[in-house]
Amino acid sequence: MDSIDPRRTALVVIDVQNDYFPGGRFVLFRANAALRQTLRLRDWARRQGIPVFWIRHISRKAGSFFLLPGTQGAELHPALGPLDSEPVVEKDDPNSFVGTDLESQLRGQGIETVVWAGMIGWMCVDTTVRSAKDRGFRNLLAYDAVASGWLKGPYGLVTPWSAHRAFLSALGFYHARLLPTRRIVE
Repeated sequence: MDSIDPRRTALVVIDVQNDYFPGGRFVLFRANAALRQTLRLRDWARRQGIPVFWIRHISRKAGSFFLLPGTQGAELHPALGPLDSEPVVEKDDPNSFVGTDLESQLRGQGIETVVWAGMIGWMCVDTTVRSAKDRGFRNLLAYDAVASGWLKGPYGLVTPWSAHRAFLSALGFYHARLLPTRRIVE
């Protein structure tokens, strides 16, 4: 793997929130496994002096049934433990750049490479990573630090594992380099 310059790299964790875990309103396949890998990335980033950004989705659109304002489900998973120096960026769109200052914060710190982790693989992770590529960022996606859920479409239900593999594989074709967490933290 190409080396990571900690002065030009950030870790951005998208929407690792309570509603995606057992007991939540939209439980994702392998959420706990993705959380474990995300925690490895967080610890690595902190040791390397790499800035960590936390994205938190608040669903304000009519008809939303999870990640609702003021609910425990919308809170970041308690294991994450963001430090006061680590920004928590709130959004209400799948794209973490839309309506937020994420891009200006990254650019303000001279970030060129972003290591991504988060939830949902086929929605907010997919949309944000594609947008980051369009904005000129180099993307490394820790594919084992991403979780996905069931997807309903015109062809019927798509299993979480099929949707996860398809969407992440598509991202890996052009928009991001896909790596397991262990390869990033080595």
